[in-house]
Amino acid sequence: VLLAAPYKDLDDNDCVMFGSPEHCAERLTRASQDFGITYPIFEVNFGGIGHEEAMRSIAMLAEQVMPKVVD
Repeated sequence: VLLAAPYKDLDDNDCVMFGSPEHCAERLTRASQDFGITYPIFEVNFGGIGHEEAMRSIAMLAEQVMPKVVD
C-alpha cells in the first residue's frame, strides 16, 4: 500500500520525488532522459505540511531546481 511505504522506498522506486534541490534536479533530468518527460506535474501541498512550507517548496523548485533542469 502506497500510504504505508516509507518515503525512501517511494523515492528509490521513482514513485515520488523529494529531497535536496540537487537530488530533485538530478531525478528530473534522469526522468527527462529516460522517459522523455517534458511537463512534470508537482504536488507540493500534501498532507501534514502548512501553507508556508508548501510555498517554500514552490520557491525552491523555481529558484534552485528548474534552472538546473531546463536548457
